[in-house]
Amino acid sequence: MSTPSLAATADAVPRATPAPLLPAERPFCIGWTLLPITAAQRWRLREIFGTFQTAWEADEEQLRAAGLGPATTTAFLGLRARTDAEDVARHIQAAGISCCFFGATDYPLLLQRIHDPPPVLFYRGNLGNLGPTLAVVGTRRASDYGLQVTWDLSRPLAAAGVTIVSGLALGIDTEAHRAALDARGRTIAVLGCGIDDRTIYPPANRRLANTIAVSGGAVISEYPPQTVPLPFRFPQRNRIIAGLSLGTLVVEAPERSGALITARAAAEENREVLAVPGRITDVNAAGPLKLIAAGATPVYRYTDIAAALNLEYLAPPASHPADAAPATPEDTVLMQLREPHSRQELQRQCDLTPATLATALTMLEVQGKIRRLPSGKFYRADGL
Repeated sequence: MSTPSLAATADAVPRATPAPLLPAERPFCIGWTLLPITAAQRWRLREIFGTFQTAWEADEEQLRAAGLGPATTTAFLGLRARTDAEDVARHIQAAGISCCFFGATDYPLLLQRIHDPPPVLFYRGNLGNLGPTLAVVGTRRASDYGLQVTWDLSRPLAAAGVTIVSGLALGIDTEAHRAALDARGRTIAVLGCGIDDRTIYPPANRRLANTIAVSGGAVISEYPPQTVPLPFRFPQRNRIIAGLSLGTLVVEAPERSGALITARAAAEENREVLAVPGRITDVNAAGPLKLIAAGATPVYRYTDIAAALNLEYLAPPASHPADAAPATPEDTVLMQLREPHSRQELQRQCDLTPATLATALTMLEVQGKIRRLPSGKFYRADGL
């Protein structure tokens, strides 16, 4: 069988939009995910052989002629010898993990339009009717400022019906997911590993992942269950975060950061790139400032995002007149929390006894009106 070569186009994009997967080839599409090759390589194999099933059943000579290298071909032949692709698909379904295939009605439309969409997505939760989507990404080593801004921008958008997409990493990603959940909105976590409990990364966010999956959102990956998190998988994951979204917002990130990979993927797909300005002396401001210099939209409030994504119908929050006299200790505290403050700073500014301040802070936290940052400082949960 004479076939064109895959080797020269290992990361090339399909020349045309792939045809939807046929039901008969879907188990074999899953089988191919067990081999560590890129989505572009899998699409090329399908283009050469016609279906994933035909590619799965090809002999060594055909696979080599299609451009699989010697080591990859040997690895695949060993995989195929010990693997029943249809049995793998059944086990995944039995584990409570769903699959959506390129071209199917449940496959996200925005993702379907990128140049190298995953042939299959594994997910837990609900991927249907995502509505407008925004990727919110940034550093794992977020500052108090970065966490506050992430919450203040993500929460009102989620409350207004925007689905927040991020990567479940610590720092900015985690805060974006939590803000959406707090607003009773939807959020999508895109992983660079399997989505089963044993391999979710980071392990500290397993509970958060489960909460997302049962709260109307979804935890998704192009990698099958039990795929361990390796560094090379996260840049691939980032293209999915960007591909699912109308725009990508970078809150805080150093100049060399996975968040900037996500922003670049968004720009390559002609999606909006937005960034939060920071102090020029902050390492985590270097990434957003670099993006703004290159043409990204600077963001100061959530309405800037709504305007950039043509979502101006989002209603602004109710105003709080500055001259309104505080009526309770809780109101007095809220008036001071236009920016984060420590308990000691609030003690000086609010002129309340320590006991009264402690009670007010406790009540406001219970009511969800203020939040405590890792540094111990408090700030308003509504960002106003």
